[in-house]
Amino acid sequence: MEDTFPIAINEDYPISTNDIVCGDEIRWTEPVFEGTFRKPVFKGYVMREGKVVRESYGAMAQHTFTIQTQDGKKLLRKGRTLYRYSVARKPWEDEDMRHLVAHEKHVRGARAKKQAAEHKEWLRSIGEMV
Repeated sequence: MEDTFPIAINEDYPISTNDIVCGDEIRWTEPVFEGTFRKPVFKGYVMREGKVVRESYGAMAQHTFTIQTQDGKKLLRKGRTLYRYSVARKPWEDEDMRHLVAHEKHVRGARAKKQAAEHKEWLRSIGEMV
């Protein structure tokens, strides 16, 4: 664990990104806390590595990634959490294929955001949300 903010980019993960797709091998930084939910104590930053094996958009267009680490554990991370800190990825053998995967993800993301906006508007119309 490091006290200072480590940058994820290195020679194995040379591409800084804010657009993660399924199939990416990524390296990211995240903070570590101890204590309780009400009284967290910041302990430092940890660098993690893994492969994105699944990604999805929830009902309110929240992007969630399932990342399999090298020890076989599967971690769930929200996109907003990953993108907040440093994320780097390995290049694909076929970057054109990655662009197709990214385009498909962007289409689904736009659809999810539109559905979330329509749902919020519907809630406003029936007086459930201001």
